[in-house]
This record gives sequence, structure tokens and C-alpha cells, in this order.
Amino acid sequence: MHPSLWTLKNVTLRGTHRPRLQAVSCAIQPGVTAVVGDSGAGKSSLLNLLVGFERPDQGEIICHCAATRGQLGVYWLPPGDGLWSHLSVQQHLEIVRIPGADAGSMIDQLLTQFDLHELRRAHPDDLSQGERARLAMARALASQAKVLVLDEPLVHTSILRQTKYWQIVREHAAQQQTSLIIASHDLETIAREADRLLILDAGQLAYAGPLAPAEQTQSSSNASELLARILNYRQQDAKT
Repeated sequence: MHPSLWTLKNVTLRGTHRPRLQAVSCAIQPGVTAVVGDSGAGKSSLLNLLVGFERPDQGEIICHCAATRGQLGVYWLPPGDGLWSHLSVQQHLEIVRIPGADAGSMIDQLLTQFDLHELRRAHPDDLSQGERARLAMARALASQAKVLVLDEPLVHTSILRQTKYWQIVREHAAQQQTSLIIASHDLETIAREADRLLILDAGQLAYAGPLAPAEQTQSSSNASELLARILNYRQQDAKT
């Protein structure tokens, strides 16, 4: 197995007024990596490139997590949940689940864990935004992909329930040895869940490394402030 999930070499993605990403080079490691930055920093653009939804205008992306026989390489949870209006809640999980002896039991477990069991025959138009967000996450876990690429996951879920659902995500990822790439504005969740950070600032990669104090963040004051805030949340969480 390659030590990295993706290798990016001088990746640039054009935009209307400025590049959405500019000369980004890094290696994305297994585990839980959070992609953070202000609105317009390039988070979704980077995730789009990782899953092949877009192609770089310059540079190279090498994916080391291709699908193998019996396992999906990468699963993408796009912003806005990406649900299919013609399928029921249960069918959303069934259609991505790799066939096996325990397929039905896993689907039942995920529906129960994400409080969707009573809604299994409902369709997306019948669901609230929070229910749709939970279904999107349950579907991602049901795929059992090597890597889940999650763009603002659980964004509409109530704050009181988010910790519970993230624990479920964490446990499933550990059981399946699944890596997570998470783009989110929720710094408290990032502080609790992430091992490593990619901090973007106006399309440039300002920091790539562990969630730990850094001597420098490539001269980006925004990146330094974000890293400090995330570390502060982690310290607070460790005390509770």
C-alpha cells in the first residue's frame, strides 16, 4: 500500500477573478484529514479535484486509493447531500452497499444509529434538512469505501446530536480502516476528529501537517489564526 492517499504536484485550478487553487503541492496521508479555510479559500475545489469531479488546469494529482475487487476506492459526499429523489431512505444505503452476508444487518444498524429506522420508506423530499444530512452520512458509511471525502457533512444536524453521530462515524471508520477527508467550517468538530490539517488561504496551501502547534504557516496570518483556534478547541475538549 502506498503511504499516501493522494499526491498533489503544483495543482492549479482557474477561477473567474483569481485561481481557485494555486500551485498546491502536498501528500494526503491515511487517517482523518480536515480541509479548512475561510469561505472561498478553495476547500470544495480541492475536494472536487480529489474525487475527479474536476480536473486541474495545471499540475498533477495522483490517486493511490483506487478501487479494488470488492471495495470502492473513494466515496464522495458532496455539499447539499446529493440524495436521489426517486429512492427511499433504505434504498439509498442498499444501492451503495457491497453485497455480502451482513449487508442487511449493516443497513439496519446504520438506519438505527442515525435515527432513520422509522423513515426507511420515506423519500428525500419527505425529510427535513437534518434528516437528509444524516441519510447522506449513513449512505457514505454504507459504501465501505477506502476513503470518504466529505464536504460539510452533518451540516444541518442539531448541535445536540452531532457529537453522537460523529462518534458513530469514528467507530465505523476504525472498524473498516477507512480514511476521512473532511471540509468543514465547524472548527470544534475538526478539533475533535482530525489528525491532520490542510489549511487553505485564497486558493493557496498555507499549512499541511498534524493538528499540533506549528512554527510557521507559510506567512499566512489567517492560517495561523485558524490553527490556533482549532488547537484551543482541542485543549478545551481534552479538559471536559
